[in-house]
Amino acid sequence: MRNNKKGIGYKKERVVLSDILPYEAPPFFSNRYFYNFLVQNKVQLLDSKITFKKNSSDYIGKIIKLIFGLKFENNVAYDHKNDYAYFKINDNSFKTIPYKFRVSHKAKNYRELTVIHPINQLHLVSFYEKYKNNIIYYCNIGNFSLRRPSKIASLKYFKDSTFNKKKIINPEIEIIETTDKEYIGLKTFFSYQKYSNIYKFYESKEFHNAEKKFNKLLKFDISRCFDSIYSHSLPWALSNKKIVKDNLYNNVNTFGGIFDVLMQKMNHNETNGIVIGPEFSRIFAEMILQKIDADIEKELELKKYRFKVDYDIFRYVDDYFLFYSNDLIKEEILSLYELKLKEFNLFFNDSKTEKFEKPIITNITKAKEDIRSLIENTLIFKFFDKDDLPFSGITYHNSDDIITNYKKVLSQTKTSYKDLQNYFLATIFNKTKQLIKKYQGIEKKLIGKYIQHNKLGISILVPGLTQEVKDEINKEGSSLGLR
Repeated sequence: MRNNKKGIGYKKERVVLSDILPYEAPPFFSNRYFYNFLVQNKVQLLDSKITFKKNSSDYIGKIIKLIFGLKFENNVAYDHKNDYAYFKINDNSFKTIPYKFRVSHKAKNYRELTVIHPINQLHLVSFYEKYKNNIIYYCNIGNFSLRRPSKIASLKYFKDSTFNKKKIINPEIEIIETTDKEYIGLKTFFSYQKYSNIYKFYESKEFHNAEKKFNKLLKFDISRCFDSIYSHSLPWALSNKKIVKDNLYNNVNTFGGIFDVLMQKMNHNETNGIVIGPEFSRIFAEMILQKIDADIEKELELKKYRFKVDYDIFRYVDDYFLFYSNDLIKEEILSLYELKLKEFNLFFNDSKTEKFEKPIITNITKAKEDIRSLIENTLIFKFFDKDDLPFSGITYHNSDDIITNYKKVLSQTKTSYKDLQNYFLATIFNKTKQLIKKYQGIEKKLIGKYIQHNKLGISILVPGLTQEVKDEINKEGSSLGLR
């Protein structure tokens, strides 16, 4: 039996490609050369040393000192037994000031994102390698999350019919790897359950089944979640707040304590708030919220409220969806969340709380349908003059028309660019691919017909074709397998 597995080829250093830079970093800003540098020179963090390949150029040591901010007086040393060179570093080397930049976020607001220092990026490579299974375990103790690491992303994919059935439709737009799909390239270090984007939840069976079962939906979220997270909250969540506080020195050697200290050091030793943007920050927050969710479910069980029967809860990062029919259950759940969140210095964002009753249709759902209709009934490419288009119910809009109509949809449904931008781009992307595929098929048929007629002795299918053009068409037909 032929082996259909194909290796992707990324190593443990792939963390710097997938989980460290904010998703909103400019397209030209990439860690791919940093990744190549680490791999080619075998640069890694080993205990209190930055090690690298012994036979590297003399310049490599100088570059490493520059990249990782090592002091000038740091001298390279050699481990002849294990055949590598290294720089000794101390704990203070990891206490760095991250680079922060702003991107637009809703009307007249900005969101501050973070790129951490290269030495902290290298530290995360070794942290992921050592604690990847701990991360998966603590991200799966609750039942409410829609976006959680569930396994390490595979370094192989199956290039066969199974792959073709399960591969993602538009991989270029996906930002995380989900466990029910297969990818040629890795998106994230972990594969995620269950949705790569919130808009997919709105059109899922889970959402529709919950709507059928319950009469009401309450949407709420956590106010400034990442800005508010206290780094010590993680060891509190994974162990016990009182035990942690009573055993501070022992706690630093636990998984939660190590992750806590790592997050502090990369953020100028701050304990209030964590860096915003990278995937590892979402993982840090996910483990805290998993603990809160699990505690809430246990409390509700004690009160005889059954999950999926008396209520249903879904959480996407820090956005919650509570389905219910009885207002008493809703009030009980909100009270519990208010108490549990407060234990971790987190609070509701009252301004974003929304309530819906059957038929449950959110503004995002309305906006999605309007956007789909706009794109489906629009010719993105103009192949004919407007007056020459055959009547088909499809209208031609130029880019200005589409932008204006898109803004109109957002205004009418009271949604924002942030809510719909991924769906809008994905819809345009898929529409464009369909059109290109369609016209490629037409072109192939026309060339095939010409070649077929030419073989029958009909020298000219289209009047006015020169011999040079005919030769070019025959050449094109050969490349398409039509001869």
